[in-house]
Amino acid sequence: DWNKGPSEGPAVLPGAWTVRVSMRGHVLSRTFAVRPDPRAQWTMSDYAARHRLVRELDDELSAIDVKLNALDSRGLQRSAAYRALTSSPVNSEDDLMVPDGLRERVSTLLLSLGLSQGPPSAAHLREAAEIRAQFDAATGTHE
Repeated sequence: DWNKGPSEGPAVLPGAWTVRVSMRGHVLSRTFAVRPDPRAQWTMSDYAARHRLVRELDDELSAIDVKLNALDSRGLQRSAAYRALTSSPVNSEDDLMVPDGLRERVSTLLLSLGLSQGPPSAAHLREAAEIRAQFDAATGTHE
């Protein structure tokens, strides 16, 4: 489970939200408010910065997994392209012997960001920039 990626996406931003459920021509709609943490001093731009970074990392992780699945389906698990995307860990201690690959770096940063709802730190942003450069080199594009 530790290497399956996030089980959820970025938290929604504080504000008014509407949920709609449609089934057999019937629509149920409810509006609710998501309030910011009253203990925190974060601004809406702080929440938005975190949301934007988590969304970018989720998109990168998804793109990496699509590429890994394509390589898997062609039996290319030992190729240079595959090794550029993942260190293929089997357990959580494997990074003691082999440096984390791109997929593991993204996952680790997402886990770190998940420890707070606050804005990303300067260290988070530096790691995200390094990951983005590695992602660009491994995939040839960045959206």
